[in-house]
Amino acid sequence: YQRRGTWGELTLEKMYSISVRANTILFHTATTLAILAGLNWLSGEFLLHNKEVPIDLKLRDVTRFGKNTRFNWEEASFRFDLKADMTNLYNWNVKQIFLYMTVSFEHDFGGKNSTKSVITVWDSILPRWETKRSKTTWVMRNRHKYKFENEAIEYPIRDVYHTLKGKTVTVSLKAEVMPIIGHIFSVHLHNTTLALPNKYV
Repeated sequence: YQRRGTWGELTLEKMYSISVRANTILFHTATTLAILAGLNWLSGEFLLHNKEVPIDLKLRDVTRFGKNTRFNWEEASFRFDLKADMTNLYNWNVKQIFLYMTVSFEHDFGGKNSTKSVITVWDSILPRWETKRSKTTWVMRNRHKYKFENEAIEYPIRDVYHTLKGKTVTVSLKAEVMPIIGHIFSVHLHNTTLALPNKYV
């Protein structure tokens, strides 16, 4: 008890009330969790960078290449085989990895008037804990090793300038590593090229 006097009166007040004890416990718990979260982020951050990720990406044939008359643009689609060992990108602080494929190409109109298009054509969420994948294609997963066979891209290559005929485009495989605590960072995994036909198929 704490003794406190006011104008000659003597009163007693509980020094360690339930609210004071609850506030102390809550403060120490929050502080401990914050310190552990910071240590978790720092340890995972140092382990993830400069890790080699074995990638085997093979592009198959172009399944569709033509003109969309409704929107007046060119469209192209293709299939691919992918083997990826993502084990080195996972640790205790990684929740999931967003794996995606982009296609990039230049629009050269002569002189300095040129632009570059970068299109996301395929993506997949790779969780830390494996879940069943409902896809029509056959997929085998074993400890963060992924295999996609005869996989079709989800979003076609589109060009409003109609310059895709005979063009060689760059196909890139990238990943966004999403931690439980900390910032998301990008990883460039692989580059290859795809030659589009000289006529519509």
